[in-house]
Amino acid sequence: MFPLAHVYVGSRVVGGNDPWVVLGSVVVDIAEISFGRVGRKLVEDPFGFGRWVEKQMPELRPMALGVMAHSEGSKGLDYYSDDLENGFAIKEGKRLKAEIERRLPEVKEKAIFGHSLFEVGVDISLAVDDWELVRAYGRGVVAADKDLAARAIADFGEEDLGEVKREIGKLLMIFGQTNYWLARLMARSGGWRVVGKMMGWWSVGRGIEMMERLREETRGRYRNYLDESVVKIRRNLKGWL
Repeated sequence: MFPLAHVYVGSRVVGGNDPWVVLGSVVVDIAEISFGRVGRKLVEDPFGFGRWVEKQMPELRPMALGVMAHSEGSKGLDYYSDDLENGFAIKEGKRLKAEIERRLPEVKEKAIFGHSLFEVGVDISLAVDDWELVRAYGRGVVAADKDLAARAIADFGEEDLGEVKREIGKLLMIFGQTNYWLARLMARSGGWRVVGKMMGWWSVGRGIEMMERLREETRGRYRNYLDESVVKIRRNLKGWL
């Protein structure tokens, strides 16, 4: 899932919008944007990160809880969305295969593409439906000490500190509050439909059209997926909360 979904879940699992929980809920994705160069150990061993933090940097315990609420390895949100058999985003992606085949035949991995469309649609829906969540995300990533977070991640993963810092900066630039504000404006004004139609000759334009339709389709159920995940994750992290 994308940052707003993780902040929505992480803040509800832990309780409140602690800046460290907010940052921990999203910073795991430096592993994705760096193609595994940094942050991989957070994904692979979130509980190990929690134990390391308790011994070495106990003031970052809320960040570690955010990491656990995110990660597949601790049965966080990524597990409940992306599990190959039961993940809700995986199921939604498979449901779109026929339509993707019809509208975007050039896309090779149709279920994976549908899964990504669903995840983008969820974050845009959250930006439209819950602007306070976007503000909490923006406040949290500003207030938390990113240099201290980078040092913890680098020391735990035995990774280059400078590269960890760069990837955190890149992540928060790509998924910044301003970009969510623009996505919200586009969704509320119908701009995504306009862009999709203008670019309809190109696969990205057709994908945008599908994403917007999917976003409207899932508005009645995407929070159910997230709220059900919160209940399960709280149970999984019972010994930590």
